[in-house]
Amino acid sequence: MVLLAAFVSYPDVVRGRAKLVALNAPKLVTAKTEGSLVQLLVHNEQQVVKGAHLAYLHSTAQHRQVIGLLQWLQALIHVGGKHSDALLRKGPPQQFSNLGELQPQYQEFGLVLAETVQLLASGYYTQKRAALYKDLAFLKELQQNTGQQRGISEQDYNLQQITFDAKTSLFKDKVIAPLELNEERSRLLAKESGLRQLQAQEVNSAFSLASKQKELLELDKLTADQRLKFSAALLRL
Repeated sequence: MVLLAAFVSYPDVVRGRAKLVALNAPKLVTAKTEGSLVQLLVHNEQQVVKGAHLAYLHSTAQHRQVIGLLQWLQALIHVGGKHSDALLRKGPPQQFSNLGELQPQYQEFGLVLAETVQLLASGYYTQKRAALYKDLAFLKELQQNTGQQRGISEQDYNLQQITFDAKTSLFKDKVIAPLELNEERSRLLAKESGLRQLQAQEVNSAFSLASKQKELLELDKLTADQRLKFSAALLRL
């Protein structure tokens, strides 16, 4: 083997295939729309993060306005729900009048935005809701007082009925005159009339209470529908 090793020589270079893989391989950036590159916002080998703006493509819109609109819409979506009323009350951070091809969609969104601000962010919904709750509390108190008055009137009517029955018995025994019995009947009818009026007031109070509750439900539905309408317009933009 020593003699064989002296005659057999091994190559100094071994040729083969290898594939080098980096931990952070370069990523291909693909634009969603066609257009020429007008401005590059990053430098070569610069570290970037997700969501960072890399470049501007040619567009009829002002890029700063498009980015401002995007940031405002993202803030609305992130906050969401009733907590976005403060942002709606402030309105857009600037006048978006140079959005290019996005301008028609933004104009349609602006109409829904104006309706939403008028209904929700202006305080109309809160004030109207508070007024309805005050009316409901007043009607409930009024209904309770009417019920108490009706109870007293029922007791008074029952006492008058007992008196009238006693006078009727005396009239049958020819102890009192018909005129006295008629006077007692008139008092009984007056008590009954007052009782009927209180019962009618209770019915009217219940009807008014149901009407206010219905109005409150309609207001809640109106605001919920407007929020859904605004959310749909926000997602379409």
